[in-house]
Amino acid sequence: MKWTDRCTQLHLTVSGVPRDMLLWLTVWSITIACNSRSVNNQPAASAAMNALELLLDSVACEPETSLLIPLSSRDFYSSTGYQLAWSENGRPLPAADTMVRIIRTPAYYGLFRNDYHRAEIDTLLRNKDNPFAPSRLDLLLTDSFLAMAFHLKSGQLNHPGRHDPSVYAALRKSIATNDIRQTLEKYEPVNREYRLLKQYLRSVLNNPDPAFVGGNKQTIMRYLFANMERWRWEREAWTDRYILINIPSYSITVVNNGEVVLRSRAIVGKPDTPTPVLSSALECITVYPTWTVPRSIAIEEILPKIQSDSSYLSRQRFDVLATGGRIVDASGIDWKKYNRNNLEFSFRQRAGTNNTLGVLRFKFDNPYAVYLHDTNARYLFSREFRALSHGCIRIENPVQLAYYLAGSDSTGALKEELDDYLERGISSEVMLSHPMPIYIRYFTATQDGDNISFHPDVYKQDERLLAEQADSSEKPPNLSLAPQTRKPDLNQVTGRW
Repeated sequence: MKWTDRCTQLHLTVSGVPRDMLLWLTVWSITIACNSRSVNNQPAASAAMNALELLLDSVACEPETSLLIPLSSRDFYSSTGYQLAWSENGRPLPAADTMVRIIRTPAYYGLFRNDYHRAEIDTLLRNKDNPFAPSRLDLLLTDSFLAMAFHLKSGQLNHPGRHDPSVYAALRKSIATNDIRQTLEKYEPVNREYRLLKQYLRSVLNNPDPAFVGGNKQTIMRYLFANMERWRWEREAWTDRYILINIPSYSITVVNNGEVVLRSRAIVGKPDTPTPVLSSALECITVYPTWTVPRSIAIEEILPKIQSDSSYLSRQRFDVLATGGRIVDASGIDWKKYNRNNLEFSFRQRAGTNNTLGVLRFKFDNPYAVYLHDTNARYLFSREFRALSHGCIRIENPVQLAYYLAGSDSTGALKEELDDYLERGISSEVMLSHPMPIYIRYFTATQDGDNISFHPDVYKQDERLLAEQADSSEKPPNLSLAPQTRKPDLNQVTGRW
């Protein structure tokens, strides 16, 4: 008989039977089907081991017995010959009590899954007459530990949940020494930002005053949960020197050996044209860049302006390009006859101080055709809400960043070269001999000295993350704002701004 047929038959047979009896019947049915695994007339320990193996089999039949990461739990018990891990001679080990306490308070780790089998574990602890309670309890404690370990290491939404013998060995050792909590905490991120968020979270949870943090306790906890999750996605340690662009705070920070060497305000993508989260390396500075307008912007924004103002192209210093890149005379074109379906021209803005990209552009490989650049609309940096671009990042202090990057070159020649191009107004590219790592991230709670600063959820990503976490299942979803490091097609010549 197929497993699916056996499960269907079992459900039809026991419809309406209480859950504990259903679990017993599930295991009994599998026992009959697998006569080589009969638990009858076995010593107690052997019977428990067989019951445990059968319970793992029963997961396929009964959804209510489902595990968070069933394959890892099966691998763990398979590696131990299906011996019970959390008890000895029929009595629970101290580590079991520790694990139960952790399961009841996952919020202290920023884990916002409401149930690591808590309800069923509490039921099993109360129901001592259930012959399968010890085996089921053992299984749930193991599954909860492995799930928490993977969640703390890689995130609740992005965790791989794969076979990892090192975690199994750590679990066996921590049960023997009753250092469950310390073992789990070793899987957490070690960076200062994560530790500060966790420390602040504990102070919020331990404060009984409902007016704490301005009466927005639940809101603050949501901020902390979401951002602790994001730090768990950072599987690789950041380099000693880097540029961090944080979207919600509209900020750019340059760090060298743990010290902030430059700060700047930024303008990022609008909510409907968001700046992507990614990791890359800044390799090139373009002095006095031209701007080739992406087709979507050409159709939706440039063409309507040309149709309503014949002088727009000349005033904004745009060249009109035919197929192949040939410059054509814009005055002889009947712009009224063109629309999004038949526009056969592209537009390129000439270099200069009034160029949309300003006088400096910082290029880094990415599959989204976004970059960091100066702007000719510098008044926008005074606004509080600065999600205003088509996806690229505008920097308030581009010259300071360019000088820092050029000055970091080992020879110092790049700074002189950059000076020359800027003073003479020459369009050119300055290649960095030491590319600067750049991280574009989405943190709505960030370190501010020894405090935490909170920023608007401009793309509603906290809401999305928490909603997906509430609905998370065995197979985690892939969030669009998880860091990407794919290499782009470098034949692309246009970009968003």
